[in-house]
Amino acid sequence: MSKTPTVVLVASCAFLVLSFVLVGVGFADVDEIDVESEALFKGTTGTVQVEEFGTYSIFVNDDYSCEETTVSITDEDYEYFNEECDEVFDETGWRAIGIMSSDADGVLNVQANHEIIIVDDMIYLSEGGFAVLGGGALCCISLIGIIIGVILMSRKKPTTIMMVQHPGQLQNFQQMPFNPSVQPETPPEQEGQEPVWNFPKNP
Repeated sequence: MSKTPTVVLVASCAFLVLSFVLVGVGFADVDEIDVESEALFKGTTGTVQVEEFGTYSIFVNDDYSCEETTVSITDEDYEYFNEECDEVFDETGWRAIGIMSSDADGVLNVQANHEIIIVDDMIYLSEGGFAVLGGGALCCISLIGIIIGVILMSRKKPTTIMMVQHPGQLQNFQQMPFNPSVQPETPPEQEGQEPVWNFPKNP
């Protein structure tokens, strides 16, 4: 039986375990991020430098609720702040209250009635997000490999029929004389010819 199904199954299981490790390490690294030290802006009034196609998360001191906080981030023409209060994204000492994305490099004006911080979301990718994404992709590939391995192993081995002939039978067959039956050709009777009858003569 081919060893290919076993190799595929074992390798896929090993990669699956590795994917779990990568995801776990990634989430652990993300959880250890100190958003306050990584903040691009901290305070109530000022400016923040942003990059084109950048995405940012805004947090308020957790002494205040989302409803109690008012934030405005503008370039004097457009409001970039989008309120999204989700406790899933809360960090130690800070409450997630919104996000924003920028469409060009530049400086934006910040106004808030409570102390806030603005964090570049790329910090999450660089500190563990790539490990989480890579582990997730590897997990999907591993599951596909496991399915393929199981399918290959479940296939029935083709049945081989062996015909064994006794040596004596082969020898006896070889010693038998070959007597082809030869049938003499009988010439066809000529059309219109009468048969000749030969009767025995009396003495």
